[in-house]
Amino acid sequence: FEQSGDAYTKCPMFQMTRARIAKLKPTYDLVGTKFKDFSAKNGSGEKHKLSEYVGHGKYVFVSLWGRRFALNAQDIPLVKECYNKYKSEGFDIVSIAFENTRTDWLTGVSQFNMAWTQLYEDLPDRSKLIEDIRKKYGKSIVIPWNFLCDPEGTIIAVSMKPQELQNKLAEVFGK
Repeated sequence: FEQSGDAYTKCPMFQMTRARIAKLKPTYDLVGTKFKDFSAKNGSGEKHKLSEYVGHGKYVFVSLWGRRFALNAQDIPLVKECYNKYKSEGFDIVSIAFENTRTDWLTGVSQFNMAWTQLYEDLPDRSKLIEDIRKKYGKSIVIPWNFLCDPEGTIIAVSMKPQELQNKLAEVFGK
């Protein structure tokens, strides 16, 4: 940026773009760091920590999603393919849903027939969970968002599209 010259660096649009990029950078800096714990509820309303699933010898894809996000609706079938292909190899998924109601969440899980771990946080506590995640992972995080951890719990990829997940899993499992 700084090589663009004085006229550009003083431009308000340039400054706004640089600020936006600076906000995004910290989430990508997560690669190579250990995951940070947070918790959400399961279908019975019991709180579960991410550490119950991550860092126990499996590659774990952590996905923050919601049915109302069109991108997620298109991505879930491809993520499901990855799960079905690699679950017996040591791959798992933990999804944390951000829906308006428990019914919306359960409808989404059923609609997409997602067989992996599903967690959820309802409206009164959802904003606290989002704030907790942003404090730990970066202020620029917006839903949908995801990351992939290795068997020791180190983040090896962030903000992956389904094809990138497929490629990464093929790489780590040698297929």
